[in-house]
Amino acid sequence: MEVAGSNPVSRSKPSNMKKSEKLSFIKLPEQFENFQVFSVSELREILSHIVKTSFERPIIIRGVISSKPSVYPSFAYFDIKDEKENMTFNISTYIGNYYNIEKKLKATGAVEKLTEDVPVMLVVEPYVSTQKRISFMLRAIDVIPEYTTSILANEKNITINKLAEEGLLDLQKKLELPILIKNVGLITSDQGTSVQDITSAMGEAAKFFKIIFQPVRVEGNSATTNMIEAINTFNKYAKKLDIDVILIARGGGSPIDLAPFNDYELCKTVCISKIPIITAIGHDKDEHAIELCSHITPEPSTPSGIGAFLKQHVRDAKEDLEIAIQEITEQIFERFLKEEAHVRAALSTVMMSVKRFFSVNTEKLKALLFNVAKDSARILKLNEDRLEQFEKLLDAYNHGSVLKRGYSVVWSNKGLVVKSVDAMTHEAEIEFVDGRIHVVKK
Repeated sequence: MEVAGSNPVSRSKPSNMKKSEKLSFIKLPEQFENFQVFSVSELREILSHIVKTSFERPIIIRGVISSKPSVYPSFAYFDIKDEKENMTFNISTYIGNYYNIEKKLKATGAVEKLTEDVPVMLVVEPYVSTQKRISFMLRAIDVIPEYTTSILANEKNITINKLAEEGLLDLQKKLELPILIKNVGLITSDQGTSVQDITSAMGEAAKFFKIIFQPVRVEGNSATTNMIEAINTFNKYAKKLDIDVILIARGGGSPIDLAPFNDYELCKTVCISKIPIITAIGHDKDEHAIELCSHITPEPSTPSGIGAFLKQHVRDAKEDLEIAIQEITEQIFERFLKEEAHVRAALSTVMMSVKRFFSVNTEKLKALLFNVAKDSARILKLNEDRLEQFEKLLDAYNHGSVLKRGYSVVWSNKGLVVKSVDAMTHEAEIEFVDGRIHVVKK
């Protein structure tokens, strides 16, 4: 190991360190004759001496915890990786220091415990292990919790500033919520109580909504990817599903648990969504980048707050509808009164015109009526005479009148008039004016 450009082998050795010695039983190849030879333990002693003399006091290292800590009765172990490069160091710590570090971080409200993805700044002591497997390690003795809280807060500010510079931050604010919300896309975990909190706060208003639930992870490495995919899915099938609004909700947690909601890519996806997004993350006192770039965050900004917001939205829609109906009714009534006045005025004008017409043309009407009555009487008399003539003509053609003049009628047994001998049937009747007689043909 080389520190500060020095040759570690040329450093002064501790008094109790053995010098490398020539091996009498082997002759080294010529190209290796000037190389120093050490046993494993000798090399470990030299490396340990170099580390101790190079790092005379503890140092500070920053990074992100990349593995779940392994906790034992005396020690705890975990890995810390570089923030940008794919490099990892193994960290060990006495169990007392481990719990003290967790306690300090928890006191700031940043994290509940040491776990993956937590940004940390640790005070460590570099050393070479004395175990059977020799390795260079870092032993954590303390933590600077202010770093963790500032990193989490800074990520939120970086995301918001970047979205503002790109002109994306206020895109959601320009969208409008439908007056009548029917289909709701819900993005949250199926492990927590967010779904129950939302529906419970809706109360009876829940029957007005159809909730299309998309379960996702809301913490950890895959949380942002899961939520981005869910938002994109709802937007892709917005017309087919007829989605009116998307809800993104999560219950309380530590800043590190809620860190995904400050992620730039997730917030950008929210900003460019064509569907309005309502968010409520963590406790009411929490505020995250995703809430600042969404369409609206209700108060309180909790899953229950979302349910209460939707319930109030239904009430407001009802009130707006009732007000609109009342206004329309009043406008119709006012229009009716105006039209009624117009009709009355028109009728009055018509009646006056009719009266004026009759007053001017009364004599003409009387003369017209007289002539009509006179013509009607003449036509009626003419028709009566014609009817009388028709009655006489009909009477003359009546066979009864013929019989009275001395004629008779021969009827066949089929009820037909016999007009010739050939038409005469075997039996017949002869009708006279005063009766009939039965005859038989010989």
